[in-house]
Amino acid sequence: GVIARQVAEVMTRLVRQSGRPPYDKRAHDGYWRQIMCRHSERTKMLVVIPMVCSIPQACGQASDCNAAAWSDEDCRNRVASELEALCHTKGYRWGLFWQVNDHVSAPAADVPMQWVKGIDRVDELMMGLTFSIHPSAFFQVNTVMAEKLYAVIGELGGVSPSTVVLDICCG
Repeated sequence: GVIARQVAEVMTRLVRQSGRPPYDKRAHDGYWRQIMCRHSERTKMLVVIPMVCSIPQACGQASDCNAAAWSDEDCRNRVASELEALCHTKGYRWGLFWQVNDHVSAPAADVPMQWVKGIDRVDELMMGLTFSIHPSAFFQVNTVMAEKLYAVIGELGGVSPSTVVLDICCG
């Protein structure tokens, strides 16, 4: 969606300004690992979750950090400030989580997301229902196509209002 592209533009600028290098998986060095954006155009809600390495390791071997590099707290505060400004102009309710992952690979289930500010879930409307989605939960990102798929399944399966349909193989 448009808001996700705008978040990407904001985050690209902030990453460059931060003085903290992006993460290099081969060297296990750097600060900024990834940025996840979960949003709903229908409910005008947005949650952003940057994943970073902890500061002591974030500039280890590469020494790419300069003396003016932002602290971890500065990074969180500036991201929050920029998201607030963007979402205010676009009419979105927003939230920010922060995840520190020092594992070599993707985060394990025990790597928590720290809620920083704003909303802590995104509500999504689909097929007349409202789903409250935590940032780490799986939910179909293309709700328009999911609705179409579910409608076809309902039609082919002869679903009635009393039928229970489970999406057990989602994702």
